[in-house]
Amino acid sequence: MDTARYWLPAVATAALIFGLSHQPELPGPDDLVPDKLAHGIEYGFFTLTLAFGTTRGFKPALRTGARITTAVVIAALYGITDELHQSFVGRDATMSDWFADVIGALLAAAILGIVWPGSRNRL
Repeated sequence: MDTARYWLPAVATAALIFGLSHQPELPGPDDLVPDKLAHGIEYGFFTLTLAFGTTRGFKPALRTGARITTAVVIAALYGITDELHQSFVGRDATMSDWFADVIGALLAAAILGIVWPGSRNRL
């Protein structure tokens, strides 16, 4: 049960994404934050929370490329379900939105790979 606390940020972020996706229309001007940029930021942050879970709080011994990759895969798969979910509430489900999600996840993973020296070598 102790490791569950490391997954709380990811679960909370997933719930926030779900809540936003459940809205038929999101409030606010699109020109303030372009849609694709918002997707990238959202899924980049989600990937960081997933990496926090997979590494149990960014523990150095667990900072491996495999764990970062796992976080990206989970984010990408969740992105697919998110797009499908949007189609049920009257919004468009687009591949370009999913690509933006994946690019955000990959950028977050790349940042972790830079910040965590040697993590790329411990697959």
